[in-house]
Amino acid sequence: MEKYPEGVKHPEARYTTDYGLDWPGLIDPPWSSILAYDLNNGTIKWRRPIGVDSLYVQGDESKGAPNGTQRKGMVITSTGIVFVTAKGGRVYALDSEDGSVLWETTLSNETNAQPSMFTLNGKEYLVINATSNFRKDSYDHSKKPGAIAKGYVVYGIPDKK
Repeated sequence: MEKYPEGVKHPEARYTTDYGLDWPGLIDPPWSSILAYDLNNGTIKWRRPIGVDSLYVQGDESKGAPNGTQRKGMVITSTGIVFVTAKGGRVYALDSEDGSVLWETTLSNETNAQPSMFTLNGKEYLVINATSNFRKDSYDHSKKPGAIAKGYVVYGIPDKK
């Protein structure tokens, strides 16, 4: 409640605090990660932190990022590559067997929405919506030299891992 209703008496000065209850302070990192389950054994097969920000993790990729997967997504190819988008304009290509990073990049703008795949003339392509602004707790890659304009980014996918 930012303002008191009209006609309601209120103190001249108003003090508020979150008492240290800002949610990233409540849990230990990694804050965001992708993981694979082995459904035959009921165990976690692998887990990998994803996303970066400037406020909490200051570029430390081992911690993931608060809200690192919000409005992000993943897609799995027929060749066993898992493409994942994450906070900070990050895009990862992971091996579905062990979660190892096959490729990664940082886009000039923040990703938004589920990545998509399409096939044209037998070749697979990855499409990423990179049209969002970076939040104040992220590095702003759109201001770097050589940054590309907001838009959809398309990558051609190799036939093998």
